[in-house]
Amino acid sequence: MYYNILEKIIIGMDLEEKERAKYEENRESVDKMMGKLKNIGMELHRYDPTEWNSFMEICLAGAIGE
Repeated sequence: MYYNILEKIIIGMDLEEKERAKYEENRESVDKMMGKLKNIGMELHRYDPTEWNSFMEICLAGAIGE
C-alpha cells in the first residue's frame, strides 16, 4: 500500500479514503521520503540531465500504464 501512496503523491493523483488515512498516520515519514526523492532528482538533473530525462520517461510511462 505504501508504494501506491508514494506513487500517487509523486504523480499528483488523489488518494482513496484508506490511503489518505494511512498517509495521515505516517505523514512525517512520507514527507521525509518525498523530500529525499526531490533532492535525488535535483542532483541527478544537475549532474546528468540525459540520465534524468531517461528516468523521467520511465516514471511517466509507468504512471500512464505503458
